Amino acid sequence: SADAGNSKGNAITSLRLDVLLSVGRHRLTGRAQRADGDARALEMALTLKQVLKQALSLGEASPAEETTTSEVELIPWHLGPEDADTEAALRGYLGMGLDAIRWIQAPAAADAMAPLRASLALPAARDVRNSQARLALCGMRAEQGEGTGMLPMVLAEQLGWAWVPGVVAIECIEPIERCEGDEEDGEPGK
Repeated sequence: SADAGNSKGNAITSLRLDVLLSVGRHRLTGRAQRADGDARALEMALTLKQVLKQALSLGEASPAEETTTSEVELIPWHLGPEDADTEAALRGYLGMGLDAIRWIQAPAAADAMAPLRASLALPAARDVRNSQARLALCGMRAEQGEGTGMLPMVLAEQLGWAWVPGVVAIECIEPIERCEGDEEDGEPGK
């Protein structure tokens, strides 16, 4: 899901990458581990964050990039129970280079939509006047439970964000211009 979060004429001054992480299962042993799709989404976010930070610190960013992405914030999220399987999987994600994961503790069968929507809707401390671009990344579907693949699409719809399935790479982040009336109905680029 993505949301430029700015109106026509305003520059993006920072980028917030929210990554949704779930518990996966090894195909043969059934042991808890990182979910493959979510781990790929996290790797994409970590790579993008590193590339943007390096380009800015070395002065290699183009003038447009320099004025539109001056700060990158990565926020990993997990919603699930406090148990040994969850802790094992989250340790796997931490091993990819994260300092922390925001863990919303909930029963295994709990509906994830409302708590995730509320958490993602919160602005970051640095999000001043919607000048922050937002990307929420996750795998295509959960490896446990229903695993319908509907959560990203429904979550994006409820937040009024665009939804792009099957992303394999992010090459650039640019501000988008919203058409008149988009903010009222929550649908970008009609």
